[in-house]
Amino acid sequence: MRITWSEILRRVDSRQLGYTPNVEREAHYYMGQYSMEMGLYDSALAHLYKCDELSRSLDTDEPSGFMIIANLRMGMMYDLQLKRELALAQYEKVLKLKEYLSSHKQAEEYRKAPYKK
Repeated sequence: MRITWSEILRRVDSRQLGYTPNVEREAHYYMGQYSMEMGLYDSALAHLYKCDELSRSLDTDEPSGFMIIANLRMGMMYDLQLKRELALAQYEKVLKLKEYLSSHKQAEEYRKAPYKK
């Protein structure tokens, strides 16, 4: 998985035809998820922030699932890094966005008790 998404990001950086901002956002999302699973929290945050940044320009009608879950995962990463105030800010942000899957339920749970792996 990591190799595939890394290659996609390489192609985005080299501006290859067909490697659009939508593709870049998805690659950053999945690289963030992979990094999170591997315990590479700084890397996970960097990818998730890039996913969120791209979502802000791509999501013209309403927030995408990528944006919502990226913000939820950022909060989770901050909890794992014991940065509770930053985690709470992310959970609040998720609660202000539309519900996607169980994003609000999870954000509420993690507001009450920090996310733990």
